[in-house]
Amino acid sequence: MDALRRAQFAVAIVALIAGVVTLVASLGLPLTSPRGGALGGTGITFNLLGAALVSVLGIVALVGAVLRRRSLVLAAAGGFALIAVQVLLQFGRSANLLGTRGSSLSLALGAAAGLGALGLWGRRDS
Repeated sequence: MDALRRAQFAVAIVALIAGVVTLVASLGLPLTSPRGGALGGTGITFNLLGAALVSVLGIVALVGAVLRRRSLVLAAAGGFALIAVQVLLQFGRSANLLGTRGSSLSLALGAAAGLGALGLWGRRDS
């Protein structure tokens, strides 16, 4: 696996771990609870729906990296960008669809920017 694929793999694994840990932390909460389960002491929170979405996007990015499918990596980046927009629009409101807080924005933006840059970087090398 080349350096580009390893970097995509690393970002995808971090996102997947964040999704799975917040999924476990959110067990017992309503699906769209306005306040989700926390990722350790990081302040990153997602409810069951948000955690499942982050986990699925992490898996999509991971599959894209392993199979060398740039389109999957970029699709996951777009999904994380949409999560970042959701955090900005619904933070602190009672209708917080994914149960996010401000710290969740850092995860979503980091994954979106990282996967997006790594996905687009591959175009130059192809």
